[in-house]
Amino acid sequence: MCNPKQQSSPSAYTANLPMAVAQPGETIYTTWEANGHLNNAAPTNVKILYYADSTKEFTSVNERSTAAVAGSFNYAANANCFNPSEPNTTCVGSWVVPKNLVPGKTYHFVWFWYFNANPAGQWYSTCFDMQIKDSSHVVKTAAMADIMKLGDPPVTYSNGLDSKAKDLIAQTSKL
Repeated sequence: MCNPKQQSSPSAYTANLPMAVAQPGETIYTTWEANGHLNNAAPTNVKILYYADSTKEFTSVNERSTAAVAGSFNYAANANCFNPSEPNTTCVGSWVVPKNLVPGKTYHFVWFWYFNANPAGQWYSTCFDMQIKDSSHVVKTAAMADIMKLGDPPVTYSNGLDSKAKDLIAQTSKL
C-alpha cells in the first residue's frame, strides 16, 4: 500500500513539502478534490489508518483491516465540499490525532478511500508520516463550519497548495 523506500526517508520530505507535525488530540483538516465523485445519495467514506507502533509501516492493502482508524468521514458530499456544483471542488474532512501517540516519535498514516460504487472494488490511498510533538507545538484551528465558509481553495497537485489556498487556510487562525 505504501512504498517502503518513501517511508521514514529523510529525502521523502522537503522544505516545500514538509512532514506533518501535530500533537496527540489535535484536530487535522485534510483536503482533496472530488474529481467528479460527489455523491449525496450514497456517500463513500475515507478512513485515516495508522498503527500505534511507530516502527510499523504499511506495506500491503490487506493491512487496512488490521490498522487502527484515526478518523472516518465522507469522501464527497454537499456538507464537506466547498462548491458541490463543480466536479473538481475541494472537499475537507477532519480527524483527531490519536491521544496514545508518543511525542518525539514519527508515525505512519494512510488516507484510504474505498470507491465501492465500482464493481471492481477500486481503492485509493495516500501514505504520509507525522511527527508527534508536545503541546507547545499547538496552533489554534477553526471549527469545520468556519473553514467551509472560507470558500473553495484552489489546489495544485504538483506543489501542494498554492498561495491563495495557503492564505485561505491561514485565515482559519483568525476565526
